[in-house]
Amino acid sequence: MDIRSHFRPQAVVNQKFSEVLHVARCMTFCWLVFAPSLSGAFELVINPKPQVTKDTCQSYQIAFGLVATGDRSFAAETATELRNLEKSFRDTLIRVAADAPGQRKNDTTDHNNWRVATSTFTSGRYILQEKFFKTRGDLYDRVAALTGNKSIAVGGAALAAFTVKQPVFLSIKSVGPYTYSKGHIIGVFGVNYPTNRTPASDAQLPLAILNSAVRLGADQGNMCSLNAGDGLYRAEVFLSSAYELKEFGNLGYSLMWLEPNSRPIINSLTVE
Repeated sequence: MDIRSHFRPQAVVNQKFSEVLHVARCMTFCWLVFAPSLSGAFELVINPKPQVTKDTCQSYQIAFGLVATGDRSFAAETATELRNLEKSFRDTLIRVAADAPGQRKNDTTDHNNWRVATSTFTSGRYILQEKFFKTRGDLYDRVAALTGNKSIAVGGAALAAFTVKQPVFLSIKSVGPYTYSKGHIIGVFGVNYPTNRTPASDAQLPLAILNSAVRLGADQGNMCSLNAGDGLYRAEVFLSSAYELKEFGNLGYSLMWLEPNSRPIINSLTVE
């Protein structure tokens, strides 16, 4: 179920204020103890803006991931700065796809093109890694290991963003009432394990999610089929287990993350 509740307008304001106050109280602790790379990007988490256009979810999340590295070459502390980074990455991806061979040519949804674009955009300093998992349980274990977050309280998704070791990226078909018929990339800051979870469990668990394309208004279908922008979309950070992971045939579920280019690249068809 989706952890978010429905409130009356005034209650929404009070709830939002309480969440911001809670995060603000924790920020000093986070900066002193965890020194997270997103601690200077308060606006990107507390008041995120949607992706620039209808099909740039991957560019938004990769740009956000680069900000989270703490590398000053990819710094962004405001929505405008993140959007500029997203647009620049998108331009690189379009050029990479135009030069790609075979069926990858001009395909900006191809994961291999995303990997080449990441290397090109960062001048080889960062790699977009991808690994596939046959079970949700194994996927969650890797999410927990990469993000460093496996216990997230209700309302704590924003705090997870400030304590995350690094965000990761998942491909989904839906989250809450919002559907993405061709798939959609979300950012994830951690997973919430139950206290009684067994290692072999494949039960679906809540994730701390950054969704860059939450449709405004009554039309909630095919989120990425229309032009994006503040008038049609909003971005949101929340905790939810009401999502459908996208499966890639026999490969299973895809998990992506950024790494400094100091380790061998994991083959994109590696399956666990």
